[in-house]
Amino acid sequence: MRRPDPEFLLLLLALAGGCAESPIQVVPFPSDSAASWVFAVDQGANRSSANLQLIATEDSSLPVRFSALERSLRVYALGYLQPLSKLGLVPGAIPPAERCARSCDLLRPTRKLQLEFTRDQPSVWVASEVVEPALLDALVPDRATSCDEGCMSLTETSTGLGTSVPIEFLATEVLRADDPTIAESALLGFRDGSIDRIRGPLDFEPVCAANASTTTAGVFDLERQRLWVILGDGGVGWVDVGAAVPERPCPLVRTASVPLTAAATHVAVTPGSDPPELMILDLAGNMHRLVGAEVTSLGSLTLRSGATMSRAGFVLQFGGATYFGAAGDDVAIFENGQLSHQRGFALTIQGAEVHSALAHNGDVYVAFGIYNLHVRRGGTGRFVPLDEGRSRTTAIWEDPEALAVLDGRLVSRLAKGFIGEWSQETSYCQTKEGFSPNGFYMANIQGSLYLSDYNREVGIERRARWLTRDRPPACVP
Repeated sequence: MRRPDPEFLLLLLALAGGCAESPIQVVPFPSDSAASWVFAVDQGANRSSANLQLIATEDSSLPVRFSALERSLRVYALGYLQPLSKLGLVPGAIPPAERCARSCDLLRPTRKLQLEFTRDQPSVWVASEVVEPALLDALVPDRATSCDEGCMSLTETSTGLGTSVPIEFLATEVLRADDPTIAESALLGFRDGSIDRIRGPLDFEPVCAANASTTTAGVFDLERQRLWVILGDGGVGWVDVGAAVPERPCPLVRTASVPLTAAATHVAVTPGSDPPELMILDLAGNMHRLVGAEVTSLGSLTLRSGATMSRAGFVLQFGGATYFGAAGDDVAIFENGQLSHQRGFALTIQGAEVHSALAHNGDVYVAFGIYNLHVRRGGTGRFVPLDEGRSRTTAIWEDPEALAVLDGRLVSRLAKGFIGEWSQETSYCQTKEGFSPNGFYMANIQGSLYLSDYNREVGIERRARWLTRDRPPACVP
């Protein structure tokens, strides 16, 4: 949906004192982008769902009218990525809900705004971190029984991959159009150049066999439908996985070479770049930019104290910027041709190290060991702590090596087989134990979390693991 134009307005019909001829009052339509919106007017002092008037819309060009019984009131605006039909709503006034008639996704808006309205006074939308419980009750009255808002319970399913070759990367291949945090499939790259395709639990298949190269990193290029790989000797090339044959060596086309002093660990491809632009991070924290065959050094990240190399880290593309991190108190951002650093995340806590990153609902999240999550809202400004509540200090994340989204929750793979979870409803959940051991690769594939091992020993069978949420009895998915 296009971004609302400034001249499109939300209109409030003021009926102060029951007078139907009161003038129409006007406040700006939110400038945030969303596929659908729910607006609510709170006309009572006790924040009860009975005092809320609700209206849904997908068309920002049409005024939205509310009756208002008071001179001053509060207006809420909730924006969603999904269309109204996916949420169980239709445009217009929102009536009382039948049981199981609405999606639990209504409880997880991507944009949360509120406005204090007083007649004849200027009104400004401001962002809100939380949604009033009364508003959630009005949207999904049976949420306590039909939606699980508590911390998740997970079950692990695992199987051997039939190889002892170490795994070097996991590259999501086909993303869902309605939710890019969920992949239909992903490509698993091994050190010997062979590739497997991973899908839902216990569903995987070989794509092509080992070749003469040693692979250290890879990323799938959605626009060109090819897999870019970085080789141990600094070579760069691509594989046409659509033309690959399981019994034959992966067909690698070399295109360039990067003068690496340490093996590449992470790589991202810039959307819309022509010629292709690759952003590369190596074990020593050095950052490289490759455009076609031209290589530029972008500088180095500060690693944790005393470290000279780190396998942990990330290269993340979002909103025209590239984010780099490598297990230190340092996040680098390459944007508009300039590189900047943000450091000092640890504050008074010693040893905070960034390990992983994720873009979700227009925001960028980075995960720190000990200090948990920071967020850069809208991909602008500085990273700030996501949640400083008590649950953060009682559910400390040790080495959050990977981040993903599962059922709207941010989930992290932690050290020693633990899983971390955060959501708006629960804050930081108590870490879950007893799952797969350490690993840097995790992705939501077909609604389950796929995890690959990171055992560097030769001769150990590699395993694939999937974490599936145990859903309670519920009428709405």
